[in-house]
Amino acid sequence: MVCFAARGETGGSQGSELKEHPSLKESIAPLWAAAIYELHLTAEAFYSLTPSQFALLVEAHRKHLEHDEMIQAYTTAAIINYSMGAPESPAQPLLFMPSYREATGTEPAKPKMTADDVIDWQARVAQLAAELKQGHGPTLDRINANGKQ
Repeated sequence: MVCFAARGETGGSQGSELKEHPSLKESIAPLWAAAIYELHLTAEAFYSLTPSQFALLVEAHRKHLEHDEMIQAYTTAAIINYSMGAPESPAQPLLFMPSYREATGTEPAKPKMTADDVIDWQARVAQLAAELKQGHGPTLDRINANGKQ
């Protein structure tokens, strides 16, 4: 570690204290790792870049990832919104874009299920499982009737 004397808040030499700062190698290591792993650069290409060139490459890579994420989010929302069990209010693509939620600090709305809703759902699943095992029953008949329409 490299140490240096830091001046006090008043700007004078009084109150100087030693503060540790990471070495150049330790501060470049995470940048080098990002260049190799995420940007697929060679070590020689990384070390030949200026800091502003590297920043531009990182920004372009981030925009590329966000664009891919956006395409996937719109596709996912379209599949959900046009499926047989489509939600009453359309799913928004932003719900499927983690980078957007992180940047804005928003979280998708979580469905609110009460304890009674959970118990009701569990009872319906258990009823359907029993009817499937027996091969007949009102729930199974309703499902079969919907499939024949």
